[in-house]
Amino acid sequence: MRRSGRAREQAATAATKVCALCAQRLPLDTFHWIKSSRTHHSYCRGCHSVYMAERYRRRRRAVLAQR
Repeated sequence: MRRSGRAREQAATAATKVCALCAQRLPLDTFHWIKSSRTHHSYCRGCHSVYMAERYRRRRRAVLAQR
């Protein structure tokens, strides 16, 4: 049975994923697993860590500004 181009690409890259932030194709073990949706996060662990640190600082400034 012949596979379409997209199906062939998905089969070849089933063990990898493209990070939505840095646009690199990385192995699936570099992405966090989301239990509730049974899928991997869209950002790799490195990008997710940087994003969350930035988010924490931004939210902390907003909370301190309210006081």
